[in-house]
Amino acid sequence: MNWRLIIVIFSMLFTSVFAHEEEFIPISDEGLILPQTAEIKPTTAATTDEQMPAMPQEQGYPLKAPYEMGYSLPARIDVQGSWDLYLVTNFIYWQPKQQNMSYSQLTYSSYANDRAEDFDLSYHYQPGLQVGLGTNLPHDDWNLFFQYTWLNVNHSEAKGIANGNTLVNFWLAASNANAASTSRVTAHWRLSTHLMDLVITRPYYQGKYVIIKPYAGLRSALLDQKYHLKYTISGYEIPSFFKQDTWAIGPRLGLDSSCLLGCGFAINAGAAYNLLYQHFTVNETQANSGNPSILFIKIRKGLSQLTSNPQAYLALGWGSYFDEQYWHFHLDLRYDFQVFFDQNQMKSLLSSTSNPQVADKVGNLFYQGLTVSVRFDF
Repeated sequence: MNWRLIIVIFSMLFTSVFAHEEEFIPISDEGLILPQTAEIKPTTAATTDEQMPAMPQEQGYPLKAPYEMGYSLPARIDVQGSWDLYLVTNFIYWQPKQQNMSYSQLTYSSYANDRAEDFDLSYHYQPGLQVGLGTNLPHDDWNLFFQYTWLNVNHSEAKGIANGNTLVNFWLAASNANAASTSRVTAHWRLSTHLMDLVITRPYYQGKYVIIKPYAGLRSALLDQKYHLKYTISGYEIPSFFKQDTWAIGPRLGLDSSCLLGCGFAINAGAAYNLLYQHFTVNETQANSGNPSILFIKIRKGLSQLTSNPQAYLALGWGSYFDEQYWHFHLDLRYDFQVFFDQNQMKSLLSSTSNPQVADKVGNLFYQGLTVSVRFDF
């Protein structure tokens, strides 16, 4: 057998078993290995505006190029070489206000039709604090954020009468009140607010200059109140003390949005809704108007309800990356509003038989005010 034929057969078997398709070695009819020619690959055209570019360098700010349709491009703040953490500190200056807290009514005897005036608490703005900690999750640009809100309120009022006018005692049992002999009333209201929010969110671009941030999570709340009143009747101070302790927990849904104005400025707005299971423990203690050393009423009541808690805000913000995007700072100036429905359960202890003027008038609890928010990403 021709030795060249043996070489050809052996070479074919070897290449068919061990070689990949792109590694095929051509051989001539005479059994000689021919030189391989370089594979010609099609050249890639330069990237155009229609093709999807790299991610923007400053995520969370206006887009600089179009992106592929059908994908919600992430817009969370994402610093370089980070720990994927951010801190939020908010100074709040809010006004809490609760309905049906009038502590007395003054009736003027000098008027033919007995003109009356209700005395309500003067609700002042109070300072408070919010602190939060967030982290950027590794999955699909999601965020996890926890925030705690603290606000304590103390309001005191005092009113007296003269010239034969009459004080109606709203927070004394009817059988224990003596309006004709009441000369003075003092009221002190204390509210302690603790809110805890845990949410998960994924901010994304809705166009070049709009960022949408839907979120879902949990809210828990501790809203404790004390209402201490003293009515001066026939020279005696008759105390009437109410205490309301409550806790609540439930789902939280919300949506934040940002309209990017350029140069780091943005108009931010958002709304959220919390549906809370809430439990109340309410106490009432009254002294006898004829002898303050004798206890007239001592009641303790527990009840539960589903509480609706909507909230909203509007803000102007500014932010920027620093040090080649290794840090990020953001400042917000906003106005907040929220309401907890049916919170004044202290009124429910005053039944229609004890004081029909105030019976069953359960009021809502409102918060509104200014918030200065500082966020730092690292």
